[in-house]
Parts: sequence; C-alpha cells; structure tokens
Amino acid sequence: MMKHRKLNLLTDKFFLLGLATLLLNDFVLKYEVGGWVTGKLSDICGLFIFPFFWSIFFGQQRLMIYILTVVMFIIWKLPVSTGILNAINEFAGTHFSRVIDYTDLFTLLIIPISYARFSYLNKLPLAPSQRIFLPAGLSLVSVLAFIATSMPMFLVKNYKPIDEKLICNMGKEEIFKNYVVTNNKFIDNLQDSSFRVTHTLSEHGGVEAVTWVKIYPLDSAHTVFFIDSLETYRYTGGLFRLEARRKEKEDKLRKISRKKLVDDFRKNVIAQIESRKKEPLIHVENPKRDTLRSGY
Repeated sequence: MMKHRKLNLLTDKFFLLGLATLLLNDFVLKYEVGGWVTGKLSDICGLFIFPFFWSIFFGQQRLMIYILTVVMFIIWKLPVSTGILNAINEFAGTHFSRVIDYTDLFTLLIIPISYARFSYLNKLPLAPSQRIFLPAGLSLVSVLAFIATSMPMFLVKNYKPIDEKLICNMGKEEIFKNYVVTNNKFIDNLQDSSFRVTHTLSEHGGVEAVTWVKIYPLDSAHTVFFIDSLETYRYTGGLFRLEARRKEKEDKLRKISRKKLVDDFRKNVIAQIESRKKEPLIHVENPKRDTLRSGY
C-alpha cells in the first residue's frame, strides 16, 4: 500500500509537464524541427524526470540516484563514451548515436531543482492511494520516454563529388585543439590529413552531412579544407513515422545541390571556427581512407 501511495508522485504537475514535453520533443519536434533547441529541451526534461522517477521506487538511495545521473550524463556527453557506443552498434547492428556538445552540460543545472522538488513532495503527507492503473500507466510511458531519448539514426547514402577548396583563417593545430571533436581511436596524429567530417545542415533540422575532407596547413595561420565528396546524410528519426514521410525527407536530402553543400560547410564549419567560439564545432574520424582525389 505504501508503494502504491508513493506512485502518486508520478502525478505531480511538474513531473507530468516534463514527461509530456519530453515525449512531444522526442517523438515530434526533433524529427520535424531539429536543431540545438530540441536537443537542449530533451536533456532538461530528461534530467528532471529520470532521477525523480527512479527515486520513487528506490527512495532510500535517492541521493545516489541523482549523483549517478549526473556522472552518467557527463560520461555520455564526452568523447570517452564513443568507443563503447561504436562497439554496441557494431555488435547489435544498430545506428544509435548522440551528439557531443559540451554546452549540453549546462542542462545539469536542472538536477538540483528536480532533487529539491522530489524532497519537498516526499515530506508532504502521502495522498490517499489512487487506483494502480494510472500510476502503472505513467510508469510505462516514462520508461518509453527514457528509451526514446536516444532515437535510432537513419542513414541516407548519397555519394556526391564536391571538389572544393576552402581556406580557414586559423592554423590546423589550433583548430584541432579547440574546435574539433575527435574519436582518438582513429586519429593517430595531426599529420594525418584525410578525414570524415560531420557537420549540420542549414534549413534541414537535425540533419548532418558526412563528407570526406582533406585538412592540411597552408601556413601557421591558415588551414585548407579540401572537400572531396559527400558520403552520406544522417538524421534522428521518430519511432512512429510513416514510411512515406521518411522517403519524402530523404528525397529532399538527395536533391541538395553541390553549391548548397559547400555553402553549408562554409557557414557551419569555416565561419564558425573563424568566429572563435570556444566550443567543438565538427566531428572528425580518420579511418585510413587512402583513395581521395587530389583536386587541390
């Protein structure tokens, strides 16, 4: 009976608001809109309700649950977890992923608010037990929301020659030190020049372009980005998307022109680096591809 009454905390208005927002964001907004706002919104709502939810069932370990949530979130957002995620995808044949963005760590500020809210409610006299059906249903929906936060990644293969050289007004060493997220499993040293570069696309919410790029120093203050070719597009999908809608989105991606791809690279990579924002901007891998055209 006590556990049933504890489950009534699932009907707290702030928990329900966080749960509803998380579901709307992950099942609809991420797919239709995309962008950094939906990513931050997902993290904020998830960090509020996730430890709150498990604290209902394991109240004596409430503090530990919140601490572990913080630790696991930090690990998840750092490059150190990339190898583990790659191993899971390779073993299971999945395409689950996450974007490494250190600004996401600011969303951890919601954790003490969640903890304070739960502690406040936990001190109140327990409300009379409701029928178990509503709390049980909310429990299932909550677990579904936690799983849906890491949605599958759809890949759209669309090889397209680019052959474009762009000059960045910054040295290569500084670029790799401050503006690039690397998977150290593949990056041997800064002398390697052929990379798979992932960057976001303008006007296509939540879509990333994966391109083959040669990155080499022009001089100490300038770096050449020779965009060899587009390899694929990838985007996070919804669990309940109609196949026709997915094909419509992928058809639009395949129609993106070479000029548009170059403009997006210039805007979302070169211009952002030159603005000297102190955050990682591009994700690169160097899987030892030996056959790039020498069009530079």
